[in-house]
Amino acid sequence: MIVLAAAVGPGLAGFWGLDSDADASVHVGAILPLSGKNARYGELERQGLELALSEINAGGGINGKPLGVDFEDSAADPKQALSAWQKIRLESNAPLVISGLSNICMALSASADADQTVLLATDCSTASYSSPDDYSYRIVSSNAFEGAEMADYLVSIGVDSVAVLQINNDYGLGYFPAFRKRFLERGGIILIQETYAPEQRDFRSELSKVVQADSEALLLISYAPDAELILKQRTEFGILLPVFAAEPIENAEFLKNAGRDAEGIRFFKAGLSTPKGLDFVEKVKRLLGKEPETNIARAYDALWVAATVLRKCDANESDSGACVKGKLDRLSGFEGVLGAVDFDDNGDVHIPYVLKTVRNGKFVLYEGN
Repeated sequence: MIVLAAAVGPGLAGFWGLDSDADASVHVGAILPLSGKNARYGELERQGLELALSEINAGGGINGKPLGVDFEDSAADPKQALSAWQKIRLESNAPLVISGLSNICMALSASADADQTVLLATDCSTASYSSPDDYSYRIVSSNAFEGAEMADYLVSIGVDSVAVLQINNDYGLGYFPAFRKRFLERGGIILIQETYAPEQRDFRSELSKVVQADSEALLLISYAPDAELILKQRTEFGILLPVFAAEPIENAEFLKNAGRDAEGIRFFKAGLSTPKGLDFVEKVKRLLGKEPETNIARAYDALWVAATVLRKCDANESDSGACVKGKLDRLSGFEGVLGAVDFDDNGDVHIPYVLKTVRNGKFVLYEGN
């Protein structure tokens, strides 16, 4: 376990000079993919948590008590995540644990209820995570909303038929049904829908079916490491269809690895367009020398939400998960860098999306139709 009571981590330590050995008396857990092919997401979320942690502790922590984050690596593996959960519960009895990736939060949700410990997910957007009156919350919109919005957009620009390549995991299984329902309702045709295994690396069989289908567009319901390979192999097949994608592709490594094959791809993602969001962009550029990716912002918002409710519980001399849950249920007026955080009965938020694209090797707002 890596315990941080102040923000000292990759890319951040030089900016604050804080002591990582500080004795934190209030803890939250963080179970992130810090190794393996999805470590790119976990590292971004760790940066967002460290940034928020530095600000929270500089502002007095939790009513004068230092806040610590107990980091554990899930490696995107549900079994390892469950072991990490038990370790956090045993060593710090944290009332709240932050986690990322859809398959991980789905694996942990039953433990959250059994242990009465809040699970606050950062990029767990699978639709099936929605459930009422339990200990599972998230700072990201359901991908059922994302899938329906993509269907509406494709119809609005005159796309009547699509070929779909979908990762066979909790994320893909949340996105596709919502997309299919809305697209078919609006008169669209899904000519092929091919699922692929999360560890798959050769997509030539699926892409040959895309060629034969003669659709108007290709939709990738993929994580960034998979989409990189699909796009390169698509180029080898000479497929010139416009490509649309799901939000996990927004990642700097994706741009580097996919190169010119990523040009023009379109997708929906939460944006940093409010005054607070724009200030956050400038802060991250100043401290990290780069534009903040959405995963950084989600983790940043998640820890600030946690600190807000922990301060209220601590003021009532309670550090239980039940108190944290009660305060989250009644949270109002919290403005995050990605927008207003207001949990509904399912522990969901509704953060609006913006349409983005890749232009000249960068993720930018899409300004076309």
